Amino acid sequence: MRGVSLASIAAAALLLLVSGAGVASAAAASDAGAAAHTAGEPALHVAMVVCGSRCEREAAVAIKSMLLFAPGIKLGQDLIFHLLGEGPSLQRLAANLPAGSVKLHDIADKETAQHLAQLQHLEPSKPCAGLKLALPDIMHHHGIERVLQIDTDLIFLSDVREMHSVFAKFNATQAVAVTKEMEFDRAEDGWYHRHSKTPFFGKTGINSGLILYNTTRLFRQIDVRAETASALATHKSDIVWGDQDVLNIVLARHPDLVYVLDCYWNYRTEHCNEAHPLLQFCDYRPALADGAGIRCIHGSQQAFVEEVNGRRYIASFVSFFLQFEAMPWNELLTEQVNLGSLFNVLHLDIATAIKMQHASAREHGRDRAESCEDPMLANLRHMARLRSITLHPLPVTHRVHDSGEL
Repeated sequence: MRGVSLASIAAAALLLLVSGAGVASAAAASDAGAAAHTAGEPALHVAMVVCGSRCEREAAVAIKSMLLFAPGIKLGQDLIFHLLGEGPSLQRLAANLPAGSVKLHDIADKETAQHLAQLQHLEPSKPCAGLKLALPDIMHHHGIERVLQIDTDLIFLSDVREMHSVFAKFNATQAVAVTKEMEFDRAEDGWYHRHSKTPFFGKTGINSGLILYNTTRLFRQIDVRAETASALATHKSDIVWGDQDVLNIVLARHPDLVYVLDCYWNYRTEHCNEAHPLLQFCDYRPALADGAGIRCIHGSQQAFVEEVNGRRYIASFVSFFLQFEAMPWNELLTEQVNLGSLFNVLHLDIATAIKMQHASAREHGRDRAESCEDPMLANLRHMARLRSITLHPLPVTHRVHDSGEL
């Protein structure tokens, strides 16, 4: 990927996206694994904390991805966004969406400030740090029952309405759905077991990048404010991962609240980590078998940034981010995005990354490289098949099989 400018590819993709003729539109796309939104079903409320320019940029991409893969969705009726954070960023994001489809919770507003004041939030000098902890309380205060809380660095690759089917799987006590921090229960190898000084859920801990809350049930079963305040008061000096550690502490006390999601709902670079292939590997193949494929990719640790402090970037994650960022809002809202062009640009981009990585592996005496690009390519091809999108033949030098092998 080093020989290819991702910025130039993004610009080329934008030209392709607006070119028009003979395309598969978002309206024609179908998600085999998605649960349809039926009449009388409550709206899904998606909440994000947006503070700072990077989060604002990421939040725009997250919202665009939800719109792209939810054909026919009615904003303000089926899906409502809640943006919490600093006023200017919230206003700029809201300006792209129809009136009634987004609600703003500014930290400067009296009501939001009151919810924050009820917590000894993590960093008093940074009010946004406490917003994720206050979010369930804010949603419950507004009478919102079904809440999907996500980090801004999340990209949906499937229909967000499938979340309704997850709520339907909750048993009588479950009120929170999350993914595990690691996929294997070898507790002695996990980060929380090796490093954490705070309690954590199960053997592995949970990741807070994507959380489903049934707030009615949650607040009926525990005193959320008291539990959060207690966790902070008892363990504040030992907290490393902010709100995620606090949530782990609370859920360790109340494991019966938790419904564990499969890893492909929160697919992270750790799931294809060469250093720990057995420890972290997320088997995405069941997701392909059940129809929808990998549901979300999570760019934690700035994986959507091309390079951070010299760390090798994940080309497929960066490419998805740039291509989605380039999509015009008006085309998304009118379901006129050229999915065929988008998928073909991504296909070539990821195949190029694999080619470069395999060449580098051979130079270092290895048969091939194992990376995030392989499952991302297989998933992209699966997504194309679901939507009857034809992927153009790759150049001979770039051809890879579904397994990712050259």
